[in-house]
Amino acid sequence: MNILAVLSLCLSPILGGVSVVLGIIAQVQIKRTGERGRGLAIAGIVVGAIPAVIVSIIVLGAIIAEILDSRPSFPDPAPSISSSPSNYGDDDDLDVLWDDCADGDYGSCEDLYYESDVGTQYEDFGWTCGDRTTGGMCADADADADADADTSTTVVFNDVRPGDCFIDGSSVLVTVSDCALPHLFEAYHSFEMTDGPLPSEEAMDAQEDTECDSAFDEYVGISHDETRLQRSTFQPTEESWSAGDRTIICVIESDTPVTGAARNSAR
Repeated sequence: MNILAVLSLCLSPILGGVSVVLGIIAQVQIKRTGERGRGLAIAGIVVGAIPAVIVSIIVLGAIIAEILDSRPSFPDPAPSISSSPSNYGDDDDLDVLWDDCADGDYGSCEDLYYESDVGTQYEDFGWTCGDRTTGGMCADADADADADADTSTTVVFNDVRPGDCFIDGSSVLVTVSDCALPHLFEAYHSFEMTDGPLPSEEAMDAQEDTECDSAFDEYVGISHDETRLQRSTFQPTEESWSAGDRTIICVIESDTPVTGAARNSAR
């Protein structure tokens, strides 16, 4: 029995490296002398090598972890900065509208709302009519002051004149008021059609285009092709025509009550 083979197996649990060396030497001696113990030497080599393999795996893992940790890190890209004007002081033209809106020019408040970007301080200031309301294009702005300045009068509908503003256009009598008060309609022109049978809708529309378009350009200060204002007309009905009504009234119409005159606003 080869003594080194026995020692290789006995030392393998505690001295793995030594047992591997002894096992290899024992294999050489056994091959030369023919002694017994070849199986013990092989077992010592295998058992002794296991701790070395485990240690190698641990060391290799530590080296790989160190390499990964030492890679340079790059900072997150800086957020993009919008160049769109947002707050007071960012844009000279919008600042002028802001100042006029703050002074009570409700037309400027509306311009500020439409011309500024969505979600900006400019848009919010215009929408709330200079922080006077919770929103709604100044419809409820400064209600007490408006009540004091109320100069409303009731007239026959066909007596409405350019510059008159009103809410209801569905009755014979209409209450006209200062355009600083909330209104849905602002008259900017009226004209009389010639006597005779009631014209066709196409003929009436053609005469309206001729009369109202040119009057709008002069009244508002901007071409009717470029405006963002909504235009409409009040025409004689078949019944009113039979009663002698020949008046067509050209108006600027809003879907919700607004304040401020469109005259010379260039909107």
